[in-house]
Amino acid sequence: MILWDVLRRGEWGELQRSGVLRDLSDARDLDPADPRYRQMMVPHEWFRGQVAQRIGPPPEGVSFPTELYGLEKPDMRSTCFEYMGDEVVRLRLEVPDDRLVLFDDGGWCLALMLSPFFWTEADYDAFDAEIAAKGYDFDDRWDSENTELMAMIVQTWERIFDVETAWGDVYVPPCAAVWELRLDWIKSAEVFKTRKSSGGKDVSTSGGGPSAVEVAERFMEDYSDVFEKLTEGTEN
Repeated sequence: MILWDVLRRGEWGELQRSGVLRDLSDARDLDPADPRYRQMMVPHEWFRGQVAQRIGPPPEGVSFPTELYGLEKPDMRSTCFEYMGDEVVRLRLEVPDDRLVLFDDGGWCLALMLSPFFWTEADYDAFDAEIAAKGYDFDDRWDSENTELMAMIVQTWERIFDVETAWGDVYVPPCAAVWELRLDWIKSAEVFKTRKSSGGKDVSTSGGGPSAVEVAERFMEDYSDVFEKLTEGTEN
């Protein structure tokens, strides 16, 4: 399968030197001293288990899957890559189908916030009613002792691997997870200077399809009420 990814310049250099990159998961950036660390690891550990079920266990020494950009060619005119540094490398890869798992990145982002994942606001309302009937508040998900509520939330995450269902009229191409990124999968590599935003706005030139920023804005606009409700309490 043809996939795309974007690496920091240093990561690309390491891939060229060693022939393989592993453990690029965000889990590596979590701080064990954070009081929420145990709960923040729940989605990463769940995701690791799901990937293992689908493509087999990780190679020795690999802790978590590496997430690739996915099926759609990244629009490098977007400012969404500026956090990666001044230079990034866009890769076109051909990955064996049995070495990857496709997943919905929007659903994965919700899982990282310990939020349930449904396709409709009505389902979220029903979930709220269900946990309220059990005496739970949504913020209780950050309590590591609250295993029943966490189990209810985790049960909804299976939809992350349903990459055929669209979010309303917004189609977001799926991302992909692999245990390792191999140099021999690379078909092309292009170095780009990342663009800086101007006044918080995308400075992409006109033409072509929507940028990643524009897709995200449409995504959030269509589901703003749902996301507002889901993210309440996550900044405390």
